[in-house]
Amino acid sequence: MAAVTETDAAPAAALVRAQDEALFATALFAPEPGRARLLTLYAFDVELSRAALPARRGDTGPMIALMRLQFWRDTVEDAFAGAPPRAHEIAAPLHALIASGGLAREAIEALLDAYEREITSAAELEVAFDAWAEQRFGVLVGLAGQALGAETQAVAVLAGQALARAFVLRNAGAMMAAGATVPGLGRRALLSERTAAEAVPAFAQAGLDALANARAQRKALARKATPALLPLWRAEHDLHAALAAPKRVGDGLPTPPKIARALGLGWRTLSGRW
Repeated sequence: MAAVTETDAAPAAALVRAQDEALFATALFAPEPGRARLLTLYAFDVELSRAALPARRGDTGPMIALMRLQFWRDTVEDAFAGAPPRAHEIAAPLHALIASGGLAREAIEALLDAYEREITSAAELEVAFDAWAEQRFGVLVGLAGQALGAETQAVAVLAGQALARAFVLRNAGAMMAAGATVPGLGRRALLSERTAAEAVPAFAQAGLDALANARAQRKALARKATPALLPLWRAEHDLHAALAAPKRVGDGLPTPPKIARALGLGWRTLSGRW
């Protein structure tokens, strides 16, 4: 499997660090060349999120977001077709990663489709949350495993459910402020202390249950898959925080101290007990 070098992935690393420092920290625990490959994948996901964000917030209509998403669809198509890479600091290493056979085409297309659903059918995520969680977060876990040359499919769906719920709870306040539907909860679930106290605990507990079920299958994975599952550390923190103080979700969840994050991720990497 050809390597995407640290130099190739430097812009991807900078982008991931700027947009999601906690996710960036998990990738650092992957040995090279897996680290560069993982950061390239995560930067691709960040770019998809940035393409979809204006439409999700209502800043623009869906057409502009879909045009931005199409750039990445074309980039993926070019890589699989053997066309030259595009002159873009994230598209170029992504092209190299795909060309090396590191990522499955159907999985990448599923991730692109998940973002398209966010752009065109955001209201449907309320009633199709589990399917969206699998397609958006579970697929990303599977791709992360592929980027490391490891198999994560045994736990990808369950991990995706935990990650999706943590993502929603962590960003619920920002979604509400933008007037957007909060996937799986709806806006009304967080508009009062009563509804928050009723809706949030069950939602968070479902994420913790999925995480526990994923961990029950941990022995099915090779140790080299561990960095792909390290984002579950932050997810677990957020799910417990929401469960402990559901009324605070709309105001934002507490961020774990960096030293606690470093120690937690380090221990999980060494032990393989993500």
